[in-house]
Amino acid sequence: MRDFYGKDPSYRKADMTINYLGYWTDNGATYFWNTEPHKSYEQTIYDRFWNDLFKESKLWGLTVYEQDFMSVNTDTINATVSDVYSGKSWLMDMGNAARMNGLTIQYCMGYPRHVMTALEIPVVTQGRVLFDNRPSSDHWTIGVSSLFAEAMGIAPYKDDFWSMEVQPGNGYSKYLHTSDLTEPHTAIHGAISTLSTGPVGPSDQVGNSNVSLIMRCCNTEGLILKPSKPITAIDKQIQQMAFGGNVGPEGKVYTTYSNINNYIFGVILAANISIDYTLMVQDTGINMVIF
Repeated sequence: MRDFYGKDPSYRKADMTINYLGYWTDNGATYFWNTEPHKSYEQTIYDRFWNDLFKESKLWGLTVYEQDFMSVNTDTINATVSDVYSGKSWLMDMGNAARMNGLTIQYCMGYPRHVMTALEIPVVTQGRVLFDNRPSSDHWTIGVSSLFAEAMGIAPYKDDFWSMEVQPGNGYSKYLHTSDLTEPHTAIHGAISTLSTGPVGPSDQVGNSNVSLIMRCCNTEGLILKPSKPITAIDKQIQQMAFGGNVGPEGKVYTTYSNINNYIFGVILAANISIDYTLMVQDTGINMVIF
C-alpha cells in the first residue's frame, strides 16, 4: 500500500523527534494536567499555543505537531459524522499545512481510517499505537499494533514513561484522584520505547530521573540507537492469541533486528510468559544465518 500511494519515507527518516531523545508531558507524565492558575485545561491549551499554530509555530521552534483525540473529534463533530469527505479533507489540509511550514505530524487516538489516510500524507511520520500511558500498567505491549503502523509507513509510539518508580506530586495522580501511582517496570518501558523506532519520551519530575536507564537508548548527543525496523510480535504469538492450541507462546515474544553493513544483529524480547515455550529461529522473523 505504501508503494501504491507513493508514500515518501524521507520525512519519517528525518523527523528529529523520532531520532533524538525528547521530553514528554502527555498522559502519565509528572506534569500532565498542569494548568495555568485559575484556568481549565482547555483554556490553558487555547491561550498558550493553539491559535494559528502552524502559522506561528516556526517562530518558536515547533518541529512536530500532535493531533490528539482523533477518534473523539471524528465521532463528535457534525461534519465528520454527516459527510463522507470532511474527515479526509481535515487530515489532508492539516498535512499540507504542516508540509508547507516544515513540520511533521504525530497521530494519536486515531482510527485505522486515519492511519490509512496518512499513506497520502508523508509528513505523518509517527503515531500512538496504544491506549494512554498509566504508570503500573502494561503500557509496553505494542507488538501487534506496531505491525499496522509500520505497514502504513508510520513509526510506532508507545507514549511517555517514567524512568523512576516514584514521581512525588505528579500531575497524573491528581488527574486520576489517586496518590499511589508507581511504575515498577521502568526498564521494559525504556527498552520498548527504544526498539519501537518511534519517539522515546521520558516524563519524570525535573531532578528525579534515572539518567543511566534513559541514556541506554541513545548516544551522548541524544541520537536514539534504534533498530532497522520496529519491534513486533512474532507470527506464532498472534496465532496463539487468535486460535489457541499451543501453537505459540502464552505471553509476549517480540523481535526486531539491526542491519549494520549487511550484518544482521537480532533482538528477541520475551515477557509475561506463563508456560515454557521453545522459540525456533525460523519463527523469529529475523533473516539470520544459522551456524
